Amino acid sequence: MPFNSGPVATAFANRLKGAMVYAVFGSFWMVLWNQRAFAGNNMINAVVAAAGLLILMLAMNRYRSFKPALEEENAAQKQSRMRRFYIVNAVQWGALLVIINVLNNIGLAAWVTPAAIMVIGLHFFPLATIFQNPGHTLMGTVICLFACVFPFVLSGGPADPYACAGMALILWTGAIRNISKTFHAAQTVSQ
Repeated sequence: MPFNSGPVATAFANRLKGAMVYAVFGSFWMVLWNQRAFAGNNMINAVVAAAGLLILMLAMNRYRSFKPALEEENAAQKQSRMRRFYIVNAVQWGALLVIINVLNNIGLAAWVTPAAIMVIGLHFFPLATIFQNPGHTLMGTVICLFACVFPFVLSGGPADPYACAGMALILWTGAIRNISKTFHAAQTVSQ
């Protein structure tokens, strides 16, 4: 069986799609950090864009190797999985909108960032089941722990801009981890 087909290849293709999402959202969080910490320094934005694009391009390049496996998937199973994925994301975005509005309206706007990070972390737990990817459980755990700890560790408290950089680094690290796993697996199979 070629390495770009079967359930392992399907799992890698899905993880690489996740790496692409991590690269984009990691870049978003890093730009947000730059806005808050350095008033949108253009040089920093250029470095962030270059780093995010590098991670994104690596993931896209590896994804091409495993994409054929996705075409072998059972259409009904894929449709069911994607429907559950969309529901989880809709709940996440809805919860973010409600929490942000409530915190702003009760005078706790400084707590928007940790609350948003917590909601984002929590959404990884159902994704672990939907995509049968234990890496999502690890990602969710790390993000939730970060949301609980950073307001009490960083000097700026819950509104510290470096929380955004931390979130970006967590996502970029997850992307690089997913990408590197596919290289490691390919080397193992070829030996």
